[in-house]
Amino acid sequence: MTTDTTDTEPTVEDFDPAAWLSGATGTQRSVTIYGRADLIAEVDELDRQARVARAIPDGDRALGDPTPETVEEQRDALYAQFEASALTVRIEGKSDARRDGIDKRLKGQGIKLDKNGDEQTLHYIADAVVSPQGLDAAFWRAFREKSEAQYREVVKTYVTASGAPPRVTLPFSPGGSQARTRGTSS
Repeated sequence: MTTDTTDTEPTVEDFDPAAWLSGATGTQRSVTIYGRADLIAEVDELDRQARVARAIPDGDRALGDPTPETVEEQRDALYAQFEASALTVRIEGKSDARRDGIDKRLKGQGIKLDKNGDEQTLHYIADAVVSPQGLDAAFWRAFREKSEAQYREVVKTYVTASGAPPRVTLPFSPGGSQARTRGTSS
């Protein structure tokens, strides 16, 4: 049995708070949004058509009926278009003080802030986007008009990055984490 000692606590003598803080970062999360979310309905319809086509025995298929393979090829092509429209946005959590500063800047610019915070949120998100660069409040306003459900996912990601403690959920590995917890190697 081996013991894992990589997670030992530093002692007062060997811990350098300034060095530790110099490497500390804000929490970042990512969310993927799609420009062609309309294709989901078409993919769903082709899935249904493929199920129907698979249920018809080859000998009973009419001359004009599509084969399951033909329908699945069409579906796969649409799905590829959907995936090609993906944009993964990386968002860094921001502090209350940072948000207060944005509010003051917006008021100073004469931008009318609404009571439910919609206008502020557009600017908070624009400020928090790490990549891709150039996604300003106008971009998020236009995106919200096109796909409010996806925009809400972006807001949720921002809120999580800004307010939830950082957690990493590792993929399941049989015996891996249990073995490390028990101090054994696999």
